[in-house]
Amino acid sequence: MSSCSIAENSRVTLHFAIKLMNGQVVDSNFDSEPASFSMGDGQMLEGFERVLLGLSSGDEKQFEILPEQGFGMTNPNNMQTFPAASLKIWNLNRVW
Repeated sequence: MSSCSIAENSRVTLHFAIKLMNGQVVDSNFDSEPASFSMGDGQMLEGFERVLLGLSSGDEKQFEILPEQGFGMTNPNNMQTFPAASLKIWNLNRVW
């Protein structure tokens, strides 16, 4: 079987785990189906796609994406505070 490298417009299927700097996993799909997307279709952050370029089927890699390459730096003006009692948690057809 020949190995193809990821390039622009490649269709990519992968498992991933997103970890904070302290090692805490905040998202992962290792216990489920892999994610699939097409490079450059706008589904993924450009900073994430950039580190995948050149990888081949079966490669494993860990990398750091800096805030400015991901979702951006923290902006205190975008933070909101509200009482926890005002939250409603929806589960199926029930309100808790």
